Amino acid sequence: MQNLIAELLKVSMSLLLAVQGNPQMPDKLVNQSLTSVSQAIQLSSQVLSYDERNHPVASKSIWPNFDQLLSASYLNRDGKRVALGDGVRLADSFLSFGDLNEDGLDDAVVVLKMDDGKGGIDYWLGAMLNKAGVLFNIVNKPIGKNVEIYSHHVESGQFTVDMKVDPSARKIYRFKLVGSEFREAIND
Repeated sequence: MQNLIAELLKVSMSLLLAVQGNPQMPDKLVNQSLTSVSQAIQLSSQVLSYDERNHPVASKSIWPNFDQLLSASYLNRDGKRVALGDGVRLADSFLSFGDLNEDGLDDAVVVLKMDDGKGGIDYWLGAMLNKAGVLFNIVNKPIGKNVEIYSHHVESGQFTVDMKVDPSARKIYRFKLVGSEFREAIND
């Protein structure tokens, strides 16, 4: 399986180099190419982190729900997959459903509370990809200790959150899933 993943990533790199080497390529084709490469990286991450002992059973519905979030495994601050309650908790009512990776299926973004190892809590954003009805935590992004969230949603492959992270002022942040990274999107 690892050889297949390596070949998939080589093809993805070739596609990126072809896009980079052709400045006349139409924007739509560039975006489609980048989305395909991003999805290949996401799929590779999921396959490489597969754990047969803790593999959830696919849902009969392809639409994610709160119960699936409760039973999913999450990346802790050390990058290990754990069940909720093992130093990782969902922050109350802070979850958004929508298509993050532009594959036509609703994914989810959750706000996680993680123990900081010193008796405190850090807040993180967790990107949950929907793979055939199974939610897979592809990446978490730390957002701070003292966080106040006013609104949040997923739309057009982007997670938008209106929040205040102390000591900063209230701000609207936009994040895009690129491969297996959650990056702050540049406002147009």
